[in-house]
Amino acid sequence: VAGNFAGIIFDDPRTATVVRALRLLRIFNLVNFIRPMKIILETLVLSLPQLLNIMVLVMIVYTMFSIAAVNLFATTKYGTRLGPTGNFNTWTAGMMTAYQLIAQDEWQMILEDLRVQHPECSEKFTANLRYAEVWEGAVDLSFGDCGSSLALPLLITFKILCEAV
Repeated sequence: VAGNFAGIIFDDPRTATVVRALRLLRIFNLVNFIRPMKIILETLVLSLPQLLNIMVLVMIVYTMFSIAAVNLFATTKYGTRLGPTGNFNTWTAGMMTAYQLIAQDEWQMILEDLRVQHPECSEKFTANLRYAEVWEGAVDLSFGDCGSSLALPLLITFKILCEAV
């Protein structure tokens, strides 16, 4: 009734919808009368600080993994699953890919892409490889687009740490 009345006064059907949605708050009044529900709600409220601590711990582990992965795999060649939607080119992309790994979104394929080795990739970029013609200013680089043998231990350790927490 109050929702319809508010909708008529303000001449906006969305206002009536919001007021009707506020009726859901009556459940909290009902909790006072049902003792088991009150105990469950109090326990939930008391456990929120510990839950926040666990979330901070998981974010620290995600951040440490993303930083290590960006340092190791930022230049890794795109493969079957490693690409625009899952890569370690930047820290934010690394965080999203870390979530994909924990959610088990084709993590084995990402692992295989991170372990790519020569001859499927270039161990070091040389001036001849990068440019059709070598000119005077062309230099060899100290990195290539191969993966790392550290991919397997890093991903397994990350998965065990996050799934244990």
